[in-house]
Amino acid sequence: MSLQVRYGDNDGTPYSWLGINQGHHDISHAGDSDLGARANLTKIYTWYSERVAHFLDKLASYPEGNGTLLDNTLVVWGSEIGKGNNHSFDKVPFVLAGAAGGALQTGRYLQAPGAVHNRLLVSICQLMGLSDVQTFGTTDQGSGGLAGLL
Repeated sequence: MSLQVRYGDNDGTPYSWLGINQGHHDISHAGDSDLGARANLTKIYTWYSERVAHFLDKLASYPEGNGTLLDNTLVVWGSEIGKGNNHSFDKVPFVLAGAAGGALQTGRYLQAPGAVHNRLLVSICQLMGLSDVQTFGTTDQGSGGLAGLL
């Protein structure tokens, strides 16, 4: 299943329920020294984090097999870019939650150098049994999965 909450955070919709009357895209293009913009981005990302946490809690509340639905699921939460004001593909944040039926070791923090989110997607394909998949997309000229993930 794939769920995209926003159209790339580029639709200009204000987050009025958070007291923010600008769209995420405009705020994300502010300079690094704009503390007001950084505070608003933190509010927005916190709100999304709370939504994801609620979803994960729901998955964890359903027994399945010897564990829960979350134990047998892989939830991938990420962004299309690492930094909005320069459209960087470096340090793109992703959260993987769930153990994918025991196929994925949980409780780790991995840091990969450069723009390697395509390799994360290759690893996920391989995790699902698609071992012949070695590339995904065109923004990464390398091949293979993300080192240390599987």
